Amino acid sequence: MTPPYTTLVTDLARHLHNAGIGQFNPHGVYRKTTPPPIYIGIIPDEAGVAIGITEYGDDRWRDDTSPDKLVQIRVRGDRDPLTPMRIADQIFTLLHRQSSYRLDNGTTVLSSYRHLRAPGDRDTNLRWHQADSYTFTLNP
Repeated sequence: MTPPYTTLVTDLARHLHNAGIGQFNPHGVYRKTTPPPIYIGIIPDEAGVAIGITEYGDDRWRDDTSPDKLVQIRVRGDRDPLTPMRIADQIFTLLHRQSSYRLDNGTTVLSSYRHLRAPGDRDTNLRWHQADSYTFTLNP
């Protein structure tokens, strides 16, 4: 059986936390800003530099037991366009072309890779964002 949405995204948040790339609190309460906080879904407007994780696809073209899960990892930076790119590069190093590993809650990842790197953009507060999309082939 495939893990539910909340299990995958929270497992990924914990994986980034354990690697020191971000900090994850399942209640979304953060007292410091480094490493950047990790949010499930949308990054709150009041947050500064932060990471948001959202699952947006579930492809079962091979079989139902090893689905491909599509996940966007969005990094909000500051007014320096390189800030979110540096964090996104750390995430890329951790996740791209990796195989046969387990996430925090027991989800087995057969393979993971970045399949899309969107161009950087800025929000209305002139903070730079970098959004990368990853495919995780799971074998729960």
